[in-house]
Amino acid sequence: MAPRTTPKPHAPPSTPSKHHNNHHKKASKSPVYILASIVLISLILLITFSVILRVTSPNLHLTITSLQHFNVTSSSSPLNVTMSTELTISNRNYGPYSYEKCKGVIFHNDVMIGGGDVIGGRVGARSRKAVSVSMSFESNESNETELVEIFVFVKMSGRVRVLKIRNRAKTVEMNCTVRIDVTRRFVTSSLC
Repeated sequence: MAPRTTPKPHAPPSTPSKHHNNHHKKASKSPVYILASIVLISLILLITFSVILRVTSPNLHLTITSLQHFNVTSSSSPLNVTMSTELTISNRNYGPYSYEKCKGVIFHNDVMIGGGDVIGGRVGARSRKAVSVSMSFESNESNETELVEIFVFVKMSGRVRVLKIRNRAKTVEMNCTVRIDVTRRFVTSSLC
C-alpha cells in the first residue's frame, strides 16, 4: 500500500503586493509623460519655425557721401549735379535677399529730373550691405534760391529664400527728401 500523504494546507488568498501596485501606477503614467513630451517638443518646433520662416521686407537707407560735380554758372543757368550716394540694404531675415537691378529716380517739383542705376546683388541672412550708386540730375529751373529740395525714390524687387524651403518675393520702396545748398555746394539735410 502506498503511504498516505496528508494534504498541505492551502495558503490564504493573497492580496496584491505593494511592489506590483507601484509598477502598475508607473506603467499608467508613462503614456502621459510621452504625450506631454511630444506636445512640448511640437510647441517648441512650431514657435522656432514660425520665427525663422517668417519673411519680412528688407530696409533701405540712402546716404549722400559727396557731391562730385556741381555745375552752375549763373542764377539763370540749369543746375547740373552728380551725387555719390551709398544705398544700405538691411536684411533681417534668416535667409539671403537677392535683388534685381533697379533704378533710383530723382524728382524736383513733381518732375523727374535724373537718377542712377542700382546693380543687382545679394545680401546675406541677417546682415546689411552698402551699395555705391552715382546719381545725377539737371534742374532747368532758375537757381535764384539757395536751397534746392529734391526727392529720391528707389523701388527694389527681389526674393528672400529661407532654409531652401520658403522662397518669397519682396519689393522694397524708399523715399528720401534731400535739401542741397546751392551757394555752399553741400547737402544740408537728408530725410528718408
